[in-house]
Amino acid sequence: MGKSELRQMVKNRLGALSPTEIVQKSEQVRVQLFSMPVFKRAKTVMFYASTKGEVHTPPMIVDAMNSGKTVLLPKMDGERSLTKILACKVSDFEELVPNKFGIPEPRGASVPIELIDVIIVPGLAFDEKCSRIGRGHGYFDKFLALADKKSTRFIALAFELQLFSQIPSEPHDVPMHAVVTEKRIIEAQQ
Repeated sequence: MGKSELRQMVKNRLGALSPTEIVQKSEQVRVQLFSMPVFKRAKTVMFYASTKGEVHTPPMIVDAMNSGKTVLLPKMDGERSLTKILACKVSDFEELVPNKFGIPEPRGASVPIELIDVIIVPGLAFDEKCSRIGRGHGYFDKFLALADKKSTRFIALAFELQLFSQIPSEPHDVPMHAVVTEKRIIEAQQ
């Protein structure tokens, strides 16, 4: 199965989840994430502002801010194929404004990627090796490619229904260090 078919299948699966199921499963993901030593140690964490069908991140963002972490969110910068992601500081979840895609973004200043300890990454499909398939635009892969993979950890949040034994992967696809679901934490073999 190719990436586009896999994306559509996962979108259909996610669309079948009720809002209550998403909130409940997301809370279980939050508990798993916050139990990880690498997350506990992190001082600067970049989350993503979840949209429909994704692991619900607002409670995680608020909890991370309340625990004293510096929290960043992605902000799209540029037009069309030149669009890139900036990591911008957020101090109040209420200050976010929707971008052209309707995704909430911060207004704060951008932070150099080398100062980020953990990047929480969205995606559609993942496998046991922590490979990731995103929505197909490549924004996160381009952003993650700029980071030092030894000092910055990439952690994807997903529901079990987004996991597969193996997914197609290409050289530009950036693997995760871990995938966290409502049931488990899968760590990449180093």
